[in-house]
Amino acid sequence: QLAESPMGFSLGAISGGGSSVDHDAVLVRCRDTIEKLHHELEYEKQLRPQFVQQIEAAEASLRAVSLELERERSRRLDTEAELERDRRQRAEFEDELHKARAQRLHAEARAAAADAQRQDAEARASSLERQVSQSEARLASHRGSDEEKGELLQRVRAESIHKGQELYAKDLRIAELECALRRAELSVAAAQEDAQEMLSAKRREVEQLRASALASAASAAARDASMQAAISSSAAVREGAQVPQQRCPQCGVPDSAAWSPVDARWRGGGGLGG
Repeated sequence: QLAESPMGFSLGAISGGGSSVDHDAVLVRCRDTIEKLHHELEYEKQLRPQFVQQIEAAEASLRAVSLELERERSRRLDTEAELERDRRQRAEFEDELHKARAQRLHAEARAAAADAQRQDAEARASSLERQVSQSEARLASHRGSDEEKGELLQRVRAESIHKGQELYAKDLRIAELECALRRAELSVAAAQEDAQEMLSAKRREVEQLRASALASAASAAARDASMQAAISSSAAVREGAQVPQQRCPQCGVPDSAAWSPVDARWRGGGGLGG
């Protein structure tokens, strides 16, 4: 039994008693197969730079997306730091507002105390007036002695002058306390308005920064996902573009590398006979 070559024909037919027609047919089939493999190899060589360029472009885009993502993370950290500063400022504003309210309550307490003092002074003044009227009545009823009446009148007048001076001093003090209370109320109202306006502006700015950060992160994630899909598809195409090492169904050639010497001679112009 004669052994067969990988090309699928009998070795005895080539070396021994085979006809020259069969030998030429086998060589023609081998030449056609080699040409076909050569064309496929050339086509793959032409496509490979395009795949390489696509992969490089995809990698460059991925690097750009990664840089953009890092910048978005940095901006997000900056936004969080800004939010933390806003929280601290808000706490400081709230502390100042509490202090202003405490000052207002203290001023109101002082005003209430001043009102109580004024009411007490008025009560004392009315009591003094009653005493003066009683004294005058007693003087009218007791006119026996002019000296006693003069001394009594002098004492009453001195007491009246002294009480009047006390009432005048208390009235001045009450007026000063009322002015201080009005100034404190005006300062508290102004501080409340300023704090409310600043808090509203900070809230709007924080909401805008948060919406911008979320939109940028979502767009960066979408671009990252699309670039990962493009790289996966490019890698699959590149793997599919490699020359499969399969045997030819006609001549049984295992791959193009096994026939590279013959292919080199064929490209050199000698053909199979050379």
